[in-house]
Amino acid sequence: IAGGNVYATHDGIIMTAKYSETAGNFVIVQKGNVRTQYMHLSSIDDNITVEKEILAGTILGKVGNTGRSFGNHLHYQIDIKNGETWTKVNPVLGDPKFINQIGGDVNIIYELKNIEQLVSNNK
Repeated sequence: IAGGNVYATHDGIIMTAKYSETAGNFVIVQKGNVRTQYMHLSSIDDNITVEKEILAGTILGKVGNTGRSFGNHLHYQIDIKNGETWTKVNPVLGDPKFINQIGGDVNIIYELKNIEQLVSNNK
């Protein structure tokens, strides 16, 4: 929903909170070798600053259409670091190396539950 709140799906440290031509307003949250990216935000919350420690559920900004985007949406991305390389993980498909499948609809509860597992398994 355009202008809706975007929440952090796990505890971590704000690594980036800025604007880019492609990602628009975006925030990166990292804990250990797991990071999540939240892109195309209409705005970044005033309380979000680089190196700030946050908790799951912290408001990062608002859903928007900034950067290289053709409509309001949230580009949500999970990455795992192996050595010096970041690898994207698809929480919807449930990569068995990182995510346990659970029944029911895929929604933010699914992401919250499993991102915490990702963080604890990949410290």
